[in-house]
Amino acid sequence: MYRDQFDGFMLKLSTAIEELAMLDDGNTIAENSKALSEQLRELGYNNEQASMLSALRIFSNEPGDYGSGVNDLAIQSQDWEGDDALGKQFTNRLQYAYGTQVWGEKLGDTNLFESQLSKVDAAVMTRTSRLHGLLSTDHPFEYLGGLASAVRNASGKDPSLYVNDLRQSEGRTVTAGKFISEELNSRYLNPTWIKAMQGEGYAGALNMLDITNNLFGWQVTAPETVSDHQWESLSEVYIDDKHNLDINEWFEKHQPAAQMQIIERMLEAVRKGHWEADEERMKSLIERHQELEAMVEYHQTHAVTQEFIDQAAIGFGLSGNAGQASSSPMISGQVMKEIPAFEPPSLQDKQMFMLIAFVLLTISFGALKQHLIYRKV
Repeated sequence: MYRDQFDGFMLKLSTAIEELAMLDDGNTIAENSKALSEQLRELGYNNEQASMLSALRIFSNEPGDYGSGVNDLAIQSQDWEGDDALGKQFTNRLQYAYGTQVWGEKLGDTNLFESQLSKVDAAVMTRTSRLHGLLSTDHPFEYLGGLASAVRNASGKDPSLYVNDLRQSEGRTVTAGKFISEELNSRYLNPTWIKAMQGEGYAGALNMLDITNNLFGWQVTAPETVSDHQWESLSEVYIDDKHNLDINEWFEKHQPAAQMQIIERMLEAVRKGHWEADEERMKSLIERHQELEAMVEYHQTHAVTQEFIDQAAIGFGLSGNAGQASSSPMISGQVMKEIPAFEPPSLQDKQMFMLIAFVLLTISFGALKQHLIYRKV
């Protein structure tokens, strides 16, 4: 948005940063720029190029491109392992520099954005409306969480994450972890909110799934913001029906696949080593997943997750065959159905047909007779 609509502001900000980088008064921007300038000279850049590039601080997508892709990659957690995939996605997609002498350009094989992030200690996001928090959409973890993951890749340290909470007249600054905890408890674990979602039927079920996915997004991008207790609380409310809202029956009526995917996301948090769920909790999740699997025909569990579920089920003495078919490739095309053999109409059917034909013929004859009479008149 800033790149496309407030480019004038970005240009002024770049000018100020570049002027600070040229000062010799020991300010942080100048010190970091000088250190990076030396690294760039070692890579073969001349003094003028190294000085100009090291002063760049504003990075975004390539002109015409939008999004980081971190939100999608985070949810596709079965397709990557390790801690660097999300950070690499963030810096590769947003490495295009914007300044007074370059605009939307990247630096060959050198990721200048990643180099600048190696000195980051903290990052801040602002919330000004109660409409959205950090869990209601995937963009907060996509950008603040994605940035944290990128900093961790570049420096080996987790940056401190903060939220400027300006939703009330008196603002405050809190850690991202505290903000997430408050939002989770006041909204998504609150029976009043859940009842409102139940009133929305199918859409409400998808909202609950989105909240679970977004919590997972924070878990994998900024692990320090999410705790085991929060996963435990989420499973107690959305699976165990802690508030006695007939949650399982409601999911079964409106969207059982959504509850299946909520369980799968929780089990992915376990599989990837983020949530140390106890045996009782694991068994409860797997049993409920198998119950839903017997009801739902149109959802296919990812093969990696299904294998994890099946192995855990065997360990608990549960049957692991409920999800075996979902590991096979999805088959598309026309559905072959058996067509019953042709049976000749019965005598009763023939008599009914003749009666209907006679009635229609009588009506038609009467209409024709009336038409001829009126023509003579």
